[in-house]
Amino acid sequence: IARGFAATRLDDVARRAGVAKGTIYLHFKDKESMFEELIRTAIVPLVVRLSSSPPPPGASVRDMVEGFAENFIKEVATTRRGDIVRLIVAEGPRFPAVADFYYREVVTRGLAGMRALIELGIARGEIKQKNLARFPQILVAPALIAVIWQLGLLVVLGYGIDPMSILVPFLIFSIAVSHSVQMVSAHGAEVFT
Repeated sequence: IARGFAATRLDDVARRAGVAKGTIYLHFKDKESMFEELIRTAIVPLVVRLSSSPPPPGASVRDMVEGFAENFIKEVATTRRGDIVRLIVAEGPRFPAVADFYYREVVTRGLAGMRALIELGIARGEIKQKNLARFPQILVAPALIAVIWQLGLLVVLGYGIDPMSILVPFLIFSIAVSHSVQMVSAHGAEVFT
């Protein structure tokens, strides 16, 4: 992962694992299938756990979304799992089959979990804008940006970035916009009818 998908050679993987290259081929048909298994074992179980956890008693949807994001940041952005996400973002366009696998196995599950939280918020009346459930990416985007920024120039220069400082204001802003759109729509209906 450190050198990127294209530069990774199975010879180097075998050497680092302390096995013969042929041993790798006993388990994986090629580099792509090995990388898919890495995603399947390192990220998919985490996303499944994060997106299928039952809501804590008495927790608001905002609390649950913040908890989802905090866990994502703690267990992805600041760990080696974040390297996998950054690798997909950086090299996905050159390796569409790997990016497609990541989308099917990780992104769709994460979005489904976020959509379920949004729908719960709508059902409870905590989220007024029903269309937000159509676009759960709006709430997932800040966590992904935090992962990508961990790779950026700020980190190289020795400046840390607190992902929650990005996420919490964005979540508050998203919920406020949802409420504002609902209010403007309601007032617009009153004025123009």
